[in-house]
Amino acid sequence: MKRSLNMMQMRPSAPYVSGSNPELESAIDDLLVNKSRSLVLLTSLFFIITSIIISGESDTPIMAQLFGLSILFGIVSYVAYSMMEERYLIANIIWQAGLLAMILAVYFLFDLAEILLLVAFLPLITVVTLGWISGAITEAILIGLLVFLDSMPESALGKYALIIPFVGAFGGLL
Repeated sequence: MKRSLNMMQMRPSAPYVSGSNPELESAIDDLLVNKSRSLVLLTSLFFIITSIIISGESDTPIMAQLFGLSILFGIVSYVAYSMMEERYLIANIIWQAGLLAMILAVYFLFDLAEILLLVAFLPLITVVTLGWISGAITEAILIGLLVFLDSMPESALGKYALIIPFVGAFGGLL
């Protein structure tokens, strides 16, 4: 698999190995792309199936909103999945942004702070797929987002505004 490299087409193995063994780099690239695709597929199926199950016990407007969110997240996941081999960095950013948007939309729909505990996994996912620097950036974005959400009137976050960043940082250390 021959790739031309530019900023938007980062080699998946770039955070992990550098230049000495092209065969090793190619093998790691293929492994990271395949594992990232599996992660996108499994996580997307989990969220879509979970939203279908949750919507079965909800009233009609919530069912319609969850169905719409599931379709949008399915489209975002498909785009990221199909781009993964050629545009690894952009595909991961698109998918993780879609995952964050899905979690936030469900949080606002149900007004349950517990749903935001799922965002604590994003730094771990980012560290595994894109490296430590990207994981630290993701953690900083999540902290900023939680500060913003906690400052909103009638915020349901409470103690979760402190728990989620610590869980996310600990997950990134794993």
